[in-house]
Amino acid sequence: METTIETGQGIALQVAGNQPALIGRALQAAASIASDDKARPMLAAVRVRVAGDCMVIESTDSYRLLSVAVDITGSGDWSAVIDGKQAASVGAALAKVKNRPVLIESAGEMVRFTGDGLGLAAFTVRDDKGSRFPDLDSLIAHNETNQIDAERWPAADRDTVSMNPELLAETLLAVHKVLAGKRSDSTAVKVHNVSAKYAWRVTGTGENVTVTGMVMPLRG
Repeated sequence: METTIETGQGIALQVAGNQPALIGRALQAAASIASDDKARPMLAAVRVRVAGDCMVIESTDSYRLLSVAVDITGSGDWSAVIDGKQAASVGAALAKVKNRPVLIESAGEMVRFTGDGLGLAAFTVRDDKGSRFPDLDSLIAHNETNQIDAERWPAADRDTVSMNPELLAETLLAVHKVLAGKRSDSTAVKVHNVSAKYAWRVTGTGENVTVTGMVMPLRG
């Protein structure tokens, strides 16, 4: 169930069923990909944006990115960039919600998450230097999306690339966390072709959700 509600502060989206826990896992996963560099506040943040029937939760540290698209209905359009650490904390609480509706509201300098026995908030982030949150949709669309053929890979140098193992592992775990919620051998993702110019792209789908993770290759 999703319902748009007009409040004194703005438009609030009510979610229920598996949606609160799914959004919670997405916030946790995105926070794990965000940068720890407080000097770059837009990269140390998580963006939550709602447009029509989709909520997108995303982050990047400039070396990798995560974008989680959650299917919703009846929502108004809004976008907020929230503190990454607070996103992780809110996400941990939401991930435990079962069979309770949650109201998500973009209200000025914060995003509120409220419900029966639940009252959470994450403050929005602004950069005094005027930088904006990166356009991750363009970054994802710019990269090649040919799925790797497991029967022939790696058949040629163009099918291989050097990756930072820690960043690659963390990104794959973030994708898995959103899709499964717990360790499972049944969760499958698609790995897309790469070259020296482009990032490794991993996509996965689950009930009401699509997840995209990308990692930049090592140079040289």
